[in-house]
Amino acid sequence: MNQENYQFIVKSMQDLGFDDPRLHQLVKQKIESGLFIDKPFTVSTTGTAGKDKLKFEFNVQRSTDPNYEDYYNIKHITMTLTPEKGEAVEIRFPHFKAQKYPLDQMYQMGKQNEPVYKKDRYEKVGVWAKVNSQPLEGETFMRVRTYADDVTNFNLSRHLDNLPVKWANGEKEEAMQDLRNGIPVTVTVKLNGNVETDTIKVSPQLNSLIMINKDGQVVQRTNNNSISLQTVEELPAQRKAEDNGVKAKEVVENMNKPQQESKGPKKKVG
Repeated sequence: MNQENYQFIVKSMQDLGFDDPRLHQLVKQKIESGLFIDKPFTVSTTGTAGKDKLKFEFNVQRSTDPNYEDYYNIKHITMTLTPEKGEAVEIRFPHFKAQKYPLDQMYQMGKQNEPVYKKDRYEKVGVWAKVNSQPLEGETFMRVRTYADDVTNFNLSRHLDNLPVKWANGEKEEAMQDLRNGIPVTVTVKLNGNVETDTIKVSPQLNSLIMINKDGQVVQRTNNNSISLQTVEELPAQRKAEDNGVKAKEVVENMNKPQQESKGPKKKVG
């Protein structure tokens, strides 16, 4: 076994939030077995986020490059999310240099179906990555679809300027960071004389930002098909990242909690 390559795989897992040495040991055992020279193998770990159950399965394959024939790489990660209420969903996340999805980001994308911002596989063009709402024909899992900036001409900064929001110093940049990490942002606006808090989300498939009120109605869009259900007056943003109940950090903590503890979330590696 190429020890340097093994350490690289372990480091890749740790960078994504998977620190359990038992998971790493499973990778080592399967590589050393010699049974997976011509076929991929999988290792998996389970955990919880709040009352949601999670399973992450790593698909690992040997390189087909004759110059690196003793190297193995993570090809993709399949997350199965079983919510407290509702049916389980299975999502396959690609894994290559420019597009790697940390544990908390995979959960956020699966739970809230919010897009995140990455670079394309050549690290040249920005892309918005979003989970498809349905599996492709013949597949049981959903895939991640990307929308490249040079194709959609979507510019987050410009679209934020098209919303009726007055950003205080630094708040627009913070909002951009949150939205790129898949976290919706709430702002205070005045609608027909009433002050209320609405939510800004990115909709890359529509080349637009959308602003949604508490009743789920779209108040504003920033693409060419802009709509306004109500009169919107500009107010200071008073922005904040939307609180989705379960913090992404909880996923990391719960996934890495030792199994022998009698209290707290359970975890299993296999």
